[in-house]
Amino acid sequence: MIGGCRCGNISVELTLTQAPEAYTARRCLCSFCTERAVLYVSDPNGLYQITIADDAVVERKRFGTQTADFMVCGKCDGFIGAVCDTPTGRRAVVNLKCLSEGNTLTTKIQDFDYDAETVEQRLARRGRNWTPVAVTIKG
Repeated sequence: MIGGCRCGNISVELTLTQAPEAYTARRCLCSFCTERAVLYVSDPNGLYQITIADDAVVERKRFGTQTADFMVCGKCDGFIGAVCDTPTGRRAVVNLKCLSEGNTLTTKIQDFDYDAETVEQRLARRGRNWTPVAVTIKG
């Protein structure tokens, strides 16, 4: 699946290892995600490739535990997901809305609230569940 931000500064490609119906989208209940109506998906055996044309305009927002970069294009405000360093390597969670076929990936949605997690629990969960990520910066 391909996609990216609206202006094309950030392009993405998501490789999944299961059929679309196997995934459940997650809806985080924090204010940032709720305001943007974000739905997330991840595949711990897949791959999320992020290519950035102009890194100078990419905003990396950090909230709460300061453990993940929520990547937003400063040109068009497109949000492609969050990237985090975990005990099992660099991982990402994907904003379904940035994918060209994201709205058709799954109809199953589950709400989550992660506020009760410790930093260690959060990083361990992300290491188990989030998608391995490769970030390429061109400029």
